[in-house]
Amino acid sequence: MKTAVIEKRSKARTDLINELNFQFDRTNVYAFRDLINLYDEFANSPLDVILLSLDEMDVPQQMANIQFATKCWPLAKVVVMRETFNRTITPRYFRTGASGYLPAKSVGEELGECMKVVSAGMRYIPTELLVKLL
Repeated sequence: MKTAVIEKRSKARTDLINELNFQFDRTNVYAFRDLINLYDEFANSPLDVILLSLDEMDVPQQMANIQFATKCWPLAKVVVMRETFNRTITPRYFRTGASGYLPAKSVGEELGECMKVVSAGMRYIPTELLVKLL
């Protein structure tokens, strides 16, 4: 599995890389501060999953980032990561092309479950957040 982690915060980026490498033997994890850096390195290369942190952006920029990722890597599954959950905006992520949603601090089983679910072509949102959408 070829996974790109897009996260501005160095510690969070390192934590995600370490967790993905720990959970998945056959994964190549690449980390970048933003989508432009990812594009510079992988414009013509397929990716399986893009973990995309959308913190520190306004809503139009968040949607533009999801659209950019899905346009540049149409076969990749985009998983949005946010520190705060917004029951109005989160459904828009999926309508814009995201395959999954995770709280930014997700590690361990939750991150692994999300990666497996979206890699299988399904959508993922943690149960405790799904209940808030209903």
